[in-house]
Amino acid sequence: MKFRIILFQVLLFTASISFAQTFYGFDADTVKAQRFDMGKMWTFENPPINYFQEEYGFTPSKQWLEKMQKSALKFGGGCSASFISEDGLIMTNHHCVRGMLPTVQYENENILKDGFYAKEFSEERRVPNLQVEQLLFIKDISDEVHQSMSEGKSDTEKIGLRQKKINELKTKFSKEYPDLVFKVISLYNGGKYSLYGYKVYDDIRLVFVPELFVAKLGGDYDNFTYPRYGLDCAFLRAYENDKPIKSNFYFKWNTDGVVENQPVFVVGNPGRTDRINTMAQIEFERDVRYPMMVKTLKDLYKIYEELVYDSNAEDFKLIARLYSIGNALKVYEGTYKGLLDPFLIARKKDFEKQFRNAVISNPELNKKYGNIWEELAQLRNEARKSTNKIFAYPSDLNHQLQKKLLLVQLKIWQDNLSAESEIIKNLIGNNPVEKAAEKILSESHFTSKEKFDELIRKSPEEILNSDDPFIYFIKNTKDELQKLLDENKVRNQREEILNQMLGEALYAVYGDAIPPDATGTLRLADGIVKGYDYNGTRAPIKTTFYGALDRYYSFDKKFPFNLPSYWENLPDEFDLSTPLNFVSTNDIIGGNSGSAVLNINAEVVGLAFDGNIESLPNNFIFTTFRNISIREIKNRLTENLQQLDSEYLQNLSYKDYRMAREILIESFNLLRMIPDNGITISDEIKVLSNEEFAELCNNIKSESFESDKIYVIQLAAKYNWFTVSQLIELIELMNFSNDKIEVVKIIYPNVIDKYNSHLILNAFSHSSDKERVKNIINDFPDKQK
Repeated sequence: MKFRIILFQVLLFTASISFAQTFYGFDADTVKAQRFDMGKMWTFENPPINYFQEEYGFTPSKQWLEKMQKSALKFGGGCSASFISEDGLIMTNHHCVRGMLPTVQYENENILKDGFYAKEFSEERRVPNLQVEQLLFIKDISDEVHQSMSEGKSDTEKIGLRQKKINELKTKFSKEYPDLVFKVISLYNGGKYSLYGYKVYDDIRLVFVPELFVAKLGGDYDNFTYPRYGLDCAFLRAYENDKPIKSNFYFKWNTDGVVENQPVFVVGNPGRTDRINTMAQIEFERDVRYPMMVKTLKDLYKIYEELVYDSNAEDFKLIARLYSIGNALKVYEGTYKGLLDPFLIARKKDFEKQFRNAVISNPELNKKYGNIWEELAQLRNEARKSTNKIFAYPSDLNHQLQKKLLLVQLKIWQDNLSAESEIIKNLIGNNPVEKAAEKILSESHFTSKEKFDELIRKSPEEILNSDDPFIYFIKNTKDELQKLLDENKVRNQREEILNQMLGEALYAVYGDAIPPDATGTLRLADGIVKGYDYNGTRAPIKTTFYGALDRYYSFDKKFPFNLPSYWENLPDEFDLSTPLNFVSTNDIIGGNSGSAVLNINAEVVGLAFDGNIESLPNNFIFTTFRNISIREIKNRLTENLQQLDSEYLQNLSYKDYRMAREILIESFNLLRMIPDNGITISDEIKVLSNEEFAELCNNIKSESFESDKIYVIQLAAKYNWFTVSQLIELIELMNFSNDKIEVVKIIYPNVIDKYNSHLILNAFSHSSDKERVKNIINDFPDKQK
């Protein structure tokens, strides 16, 4: 069988387009928005039947659409997949299972390095806590939700009534269809609401994965590029009652390959796009958020790249971490460059102009929605004043970091705080960050067990007034950070309502002609197979195994172009001309990884796994003219903190006790970025035992106020790891949505089974809350490909 892996965004036009030549001297006022600027991620509620007929001479039948919908799967914490056999065989990407592989390997195995293949059913290995979801039920509930919200007088009342109605509907249909799990999906930011019912399979077993170097040949150099030569695939199987399932819906393979200009369809779960965003929101991302993230990710990547080469590229955990950071860096940097493209911005401005004019020209719409743009602009302008400080004042530094990463944090302070800031003056001054880091480490009580023992023997007052740089940082940023976060919380709540109104207005003006932004749910995207001109030459529609060997030998077999040794002695019957990757114009984004690529007959011709650099701005605008488709602290330190708690702090007032204990813990977390200097960090990861977790829950329940419950959870997060199921239990202890989301922010960095992140969303009923949770998950580097 020939594997054909699709690179999921391609250049549509064949003219060689130079960035400077194309945009030099153009008149922005003459640039017009295009028909598909908002994309082609069609929902199964409203497939564009007439458009498919006009564009491809093809009218999909109900049976065709049903097969597309029910053969596709939502995979794990943020990928897509599909059934490809009647006995439950599942196809997805290698990078979608990469983080799970250590959980199924036996002692002395290294599946990342050596790959895996089960020759028989009995050899297939169950992946812990992995589930896939099959969408079987769809119902439009927009009228019920909007009618309920209309009865509210304030934003808070509207949100509460919306949540109440959603819970009622989910409860009702769960009783009617007990075998399904129901979720309410917000489309058009709430302009429409759909109720989705999923069949969930939670016994998923690994069948085959290639070696990491085969799946991601070229590493970060080749990531988001084409021509490409990666076998980024994985095969698993769904079981029920310890037997492979029997599925009525699955995709069959096509062995004829693809030809240029052939229509192809991608069915998957694109994670998130923000194409509906106003120009004020887009300019905020361009001017504030993306520059900060790009700078920080570059610093992180440089550090991990050095560590990988120091290990002679033999530490596969480091390599996987490097690939995750490198992927995030390319995403942010590529998107940022796109936001700096004046031509794309001109197109977005023209769309907003047309949209606003359509609203203003309709008295009823103007009365209801006419002020949205001005109010959103005001909120984003207010956010500009505080975002840099919020970024520089981290409320959670619970990641296991190495010594060099202290430099990254100092650079974040330096880049985002004023030179007149007391933090900058006292912790960095006029010194280079390298010298400042050395000074901080030499002065801190947390850099060795002996110094820490000395610190906790001091009185509470001496601890609180310590000149330790980490304690100084916490004491001098905590109050201001909390104030900024409170202000940001109010701002975000108002923006949530305005975004829903924006979606309602968009749907009122354009209806189903414009598909909704991606929501991490099932979509159907059309496109064609097409090569393109680049760098003065032509990119073919496909690549072959010959090209993979060329990369291997041309780079002298060195990382990241190295391949397993058997590639030098392939069997005589192995056909090196077998297609490996190909390109198409489908509208796909993160979350579509693992989506099946299908021909008009709903047959598999490929597997979506990546896009080119030019496709990255697709988060904000879809264009086809340039796109191709660790830590456990040793018991001694824990004992020391417990001793401090019992011997020194118990006699303090409750307020002073909280302050002293929190400052010590926050300071200790800052020192998690320091290597072993008497404080040992083990590779072993342990989570709270059932008894310990039950005790934690009881402590939380004993608190009367939500703020005190949050505080207990913050303390628990300082030293412990959690599972997704434990996080969900903590979420359910909170009464309000914002507090539930705050729990996710606190605990998620400490979750060890992040491949189960999708389960967290089930703890939230409203789509806007789910979106906020998705943002937390997606902004965490380990969730990047």
